[in-house]
Amino acid sequence: MYTNLNLSLNTSIHLGLGDDSYRYEAVKVFNQVLNRGRLRQFWARLLGKPNRLQTLGSQPVASHRTTSQIVSVAINQIKGSLGRSNDFDASFNPLHERSRSRWISVAAAMRQHVPLPPVELLQVGDSFFVRDGHHRISVARAFGQEAIEAYIVG
Repeated sequence: MYTNLNLSLNTSIHLGLGDDSYRYEAVKVFNQVLNRGRLRQFWARLLGKPNRLQTLGSQPVASHRTTSQIVSVAINQIKGSLGRSNDFDASFNPLHERSRSRWISVAAAMRQHVPLPPVELLQVGDSFFVRDGHHRISVARAFGQEAIEAYIVG
């Protein structure tokens, strides 16, 4: 049995699937940002200050056409969400355990330089709201990335 385990482990390593260091790092960082998000939510409630992502609410959103050009958007200009404002705080820290699996997968992929699709953002004035890519933005912020590739929609 031990020999079979070594064989499958060696096969995984040979295929590039055995390096768990990226996943381990992703799990560690997820735990940190989840705790940070929850702590910030606690203090925000205690002090009566908002700490959620902005939402467009009932404001009309233009058609869902997407620009074909990929642009680089400063992450600090991304202020809100088109539907996930309860899942992340204002700094895109996850607030719920249900984000764990997706967040870790995205983080491990980013750390391995796996190309991920651009996020989709709606621009309102100088701010952007996320239509698709909340986890990618959260991970990028957590790892200190200053900008992210995006399609501008609407």
